[in-house]
Amino acid sequence: FIYGTGICGSLALQTLSLADFRACHALPEHAENLVNQGLDVTGVSMAALLKESESGEVRCSLRAVAPFRVEGIAKAYGGGGHGQAAGCTLTGMSLAEAAEALVAALDTAQSDTVVNAISQSLEKLSATVDPALIESKRKAAEIRAARKLLKGFQSLRKGMREEDADDLVGPG
Repeated sequence: FIYGTGICGSLALQTLSLADFRACHALPEHAENLVNQGLDVTGVSMAALLKESESGEVRCSLRAVAPFRVEGIAKAYGGGGHGQAAGCTLTGMSLAEAAEALVAALDTAQSDTVVNAISQSLEKLSATVDPALIESKRKAAEIRAARKLLKGFQSLRKGMREEDADDLVGPG
């Protein structure tokens, strides 16, 4: 059982090798619900159980707590499922390689979910802001800056002869 913190949350990864099954005199179906225990760990938002099979494949069960989703990861490896529960079979890689690939995929899925949530929040916030208000605030800031500049010129002008000050601010 490996518990780690990803970029955007905690991940739980469990691996069972053929040697693990043999040592316990267990069958792969005995571990079917083990993946759910990963989500029982406080703070874990995504969990995976990888089981090495006799055929050399690695069977993977994935779970997530909303808003995180795992079906995209399973589909990327030819599997399926739904948002919070999915599975796939990884071929052509060892149990360790499969674990490394799945941790990277889970971490990416978490990051994508967080980035999408932030983007949606910004879009909603932007939709509530009146563009006219933004423009009027910009204009008000320009007016304040112009008044400050004028006041500076007026102060400067008091210390100068009138004709010299006129040269700075122009006629009128």
